Amino acid sequence: MDSLRKKNALIFISLFSGKLSFFFQAALTCVCILIISSCTNNTIASTLGYSCVSEKGFTNLKSLTDVKNNFEIKIPEHWKKEFFVDNSESRLYCADTTKELNSTYIFDLGHYSGKLKIDTAFIKKAKKAISKNGSELILKSKKITFQNKPGYCFVSKSTSEKFEYQTLHAYISNKNNTYYLLKIDVYGTTHIEERFCEALSLFKNTQMH
Repeated sequence: MDSLRKKNALIFISLFSGKLSFFFQAALTCVCILIISSCTNNTIASTLGYSCVSEKGFTNLKSLTDVKNNFEIKIPEHWKKEFFVDNSESRLYCADTTKELNSTYIFDLGHYSGKLKIDTAFIKKAKKAISKNGSELILKSKKITFQNKPGYCFVSKSTSEKFEYQTLHAYISNKNNTYYLLKIDVYGTTHIEERFCEALSLFKNTQMH
């Protein structure tokens, strides 16, 4: 009888250990998937350290394609929009003009001719251009990746005659010696991060050609 009990106990322990091993492996797999997902879904907002708690639920979106068919983006239908195009660039300006300037943002997305190489020389040149002889202070400066395209992002702060504002400048490299530049202007001193989060939420589904 004792030998039978020992045998059954060993079988039970073996089965229980197997289950523990299975659950441990399953749990480990889940953790790995979450880590990988977190890394691959890294956004411009998270790279800049913004705590975007929830995404803006935009309604009545309209799909727009720039004149040269370089990008496609969905924006609210009631927003004011304007296209600009010449030999070297194709841009879209848009904003929600139903709101006060210090409660919204100006969205400027463009496709430009010219090779963009993210290196020390580029960062130095871009910082100099943004600083405008010291009138604009750079608050953030980070490498980014958007839709598997390398890029670089700056956030600057400036004061005009009437308003204090911050601007996000996101340079994104593209094929055929071209690049994209996203600029988001946020005026005023309240809800700055919230408005950047909203604009980046709108931008993240842009189709770049």
